[in-house]
Amino acid sequence: MILKYRFSNSNLLHFNTLFKGRMYVCVNKDSSIAYKETETLEDLKDQKFIMHRITKPIYMDMVERFGHIKILFETNNTETIKKAIAEGIGISCMSEFNLI
Repeated sequence: MILKYRFSNSNLLHFNTLFKGRMYVCVNKDSSIAYKETETLEDLKDQKFIMHRITKPIYMDMVERFGHIKILFETNNTETIKKAIAEGIGISCMSEFNLI
C-alpha cells in the first residue's frame, strides 16, 4: 500500500527513507478475516479499529477512500492494542516494529 503524505511546505523539505517494514492487519483468532489469505481495504472498511498513533496515515488513507471508518480509540500503547485485539474488541493495522 502506498501512503500519501501531505505537507503544505513540501517544497522546503527533503525526505529520506529511514527504514522499510511490513504492515500487518492484527485480528482476534475468531475474527471472520483471521484465516483469509489476503485482505483488501474493502474487506476492512466495516471493521472496528484500534489505532496506534504511529500508523495514523494508514487510517487517514482509508478515510480518504471510504469516507468513514470506525475507530474505537487511539493510543501509543502497543500492549493495550494487543490486549483489545485478543479480547475481540477490534482490529488494528500495525507495523512489524510494533509487534516485536
